[in-house]
Amino acid sequence: MKIHFLGTCHGCQEKNRYLTCMVLEVNDAYYLIDAGAPFRYIMMNKDMPVEKFKAGFITHMHGDHAIHAYDFAVGCGHVLYLPEPEDIKSMEDLIYFMHCEWAYERFGKCAIKCVADGKFYQDENIQVTSIPTKHLARGKSFGYMIEAEGKRVLFTGDLSGTFEDYPKITEECDFDAVICELTHFEVETAMPKFNRTRTKQMIFNHIRDDKVALLKEHEQELTVPYSLTNDGDVFEI
Repeated sequence: MKIHFLGTCHGCQEKNRYLTCMVLEVNDAYYLIDAGAPFRYIMMNKDMPVEKFKAGFITHMHGDHAIHAYDFAVGCGHVLYLPEPEDIKSMEDLIYFMHCEWAYERFGKCAIKCVADGKFYQDENIQVTSIPTKHLARGKSFGYMIEAEGKRVLFTGDLSGTFEDYPKITEECDFDAVICELTHFEVETAMPKFNRTRTKQMIFNHIRDDKVALLKEHEQELTVPYSLTNDGDVFEI
């Protein structure tokens, strides 16, 4: 299992970082986790065929996570999961508004579905379980637990400022990696929960420079191995 970090920035653009976008590679198939970056452009320039996409999963509908979900719907992938039923109609309206219904039909009419509670997706490669978070004042947001090749990985998605929605499952199950955002909460508040996380490694994504500085300031308190991501990084789990 590989995780390609195509975009590692938070919502306010910073230099040398695209907005949040990750691609999970399993058994020569690709799965999109958020679409803030122009993933098709990036992957084509890496000679990674977009035809290998099987599914896409959006954690929430902020633009820095979902702006390029449209590209997935009209040009690649078999199924795209959005957080709420209303999002499906909005995506279909956008496709029509952009005069791209012909492409939507031509490239196989990617199924646009709604994320359900619990385990909601499974194929021959991966199993995906949704974990509700409290990031949005209006609307639903999720983290995703993905199991594949005997490994278990958690993508937290964006969390609330209080950090109360950091997934409890991190203390209940063993993970090979937890990919956590590093923007919306106070680092000092998060440290105790990070240290109770049952994982081989923390991988911080959705980076904000001032939070990175705070993390490094408090890293002596962190008992879990961690890494900070940059665009183009590939982690083999």
